[in-house]
Amino acid sequence: MSDIPATAQETELLLHLGTMVRDAAGLEVTIEALTGHVIASHNPQSAGVNGEPLSAMLRKCREAARQVPRIDAVQLEDLDKLLNRVAKAAEIRNAYVHGAWARDADGSYLAVRGRRGQTELVTHAVSLDQLVELIREIGWITDGLLEWLIHDLDVAYGTPADPSRTSAPH
Repeated sequence: MSDIPATAQETELLLHLGTMVRDAAGLEVTIEALTGHVIASHNPQSAGVNGEPLSAMLRKCREAARQVPRIDAVQLEDLDKLLNRVAKAAEIRNAYVHGAWARDADGSYLAVRGRRGQTELVTHAVSLDQLVELIREIGWITDGLLEWLIHDLDVAYGTPADPSRTSAPH
């Protein structure tokens, strides 16, 4: 693909790619905040997760959530489902962002990339429809994680209008 899109279709594809990258970055910030919150709930002296790769944050979030007594089995299951969706969306995002784009024999785009420890290249079809679906999925996941976090904050500290609330969130 040249530096300048040749067609309206390529321009639209690149615009959606930019939207997906922006939204994926927002999702990653949400994961960082959520993971920091869960880790601090388990270990208030923790240094947090600033600058950690996404895979490490997902692992640390799962591990820490299991150690927080107020996070029940239902919350753990909901969180695990959301974090699994994050991992799947991140894999697709990585194909688009880190893959070398090439044209297939029929003129469609492919993102081609290698993986650590594997000798075969992995290809991922690049399409506007898939990008739009990924953007939607990233939005749904972000909303779900924020809802989960708000619920946990409410369980931990009560709502501001709750007269039984004894302290402010940290």
